[in-house]
Amino acid sequence: MLKRLTLILLLLISVPAQACLSPIKSDEENLQQCLDEGHDGYDYAQFMLGLIYYYGDITDRDYLKSIEWFTKASEQGFVFAQYNMYVLLSSGEGVPKNIPLAMEWLNKAAAQDYELAQFSLAQRFDFGEGVAQSHSKAFQLYLKAAEQGHAGAQNNLGIMYDTGLGVVKNKARAHMFFYMASLKNEPIAVKNLAIIEKEMTKTELTLAKEYANKWMEEYP
Repeated sequence: MLKRLTLILLLLISVPAQACLSPIKSDEENLQQCLDEGHDGYDYAQFMLGLIYYYGDITDRDYLKSIEWFTKASEQGFVFAQYNMYVLLSSGEGVPKNIPLAMEWLNKAAAQDYELAQFSLAQRFDFGEGVAQSHSKAFQLYLKAAEQGHAGAQNNLGIMYDTGLGVVKNKARAHMFFYMASLKNEPIAVKNLAIIEKEMTKTELTLAKEYANKWMEEYP
């Protein structure tokens, strides 16, 4: 049986330390530098403060301060902070769970073409979690994420093309998406590819190869 990725991803996003964090400064100096820049309105520093207070590596962990700084960065359009707001508010880790507000931030991050947000929102529509179920909306969001190389989205598009959920059935296109995801070593896609190949005709397999070649040209 073909399988799709079914877990809503709730992983806090980090980025390489820059700006207010310096390897040659003490923890206290780094924290103060980030605070100074955060209060001056620098969105990156505000995002880093959200991470600092969430992980508690260089100061005491404080979820409320983490949310406060992620919110400041999110309000300035910092997409990673917006996604992290979705993560924290969806999970209720250290803060009250608030799905409606979490979805607002997820939609804003997805609107900025952040592929992880698009994938997470697609899953919400796919399974009707926090939103009215819509396979057609899920398909469109998976496609946007897949075009940016998201292997999970590519795998789930393969499922949709194979089953006809949100799109007309097309085994050749299903194969193509499983193949693209398998190139990124997505375990489920590798298994799905092996399964679907046994169900396809030579003509369908040839067409799938043509689709894959065209996809790789358009989205290298």
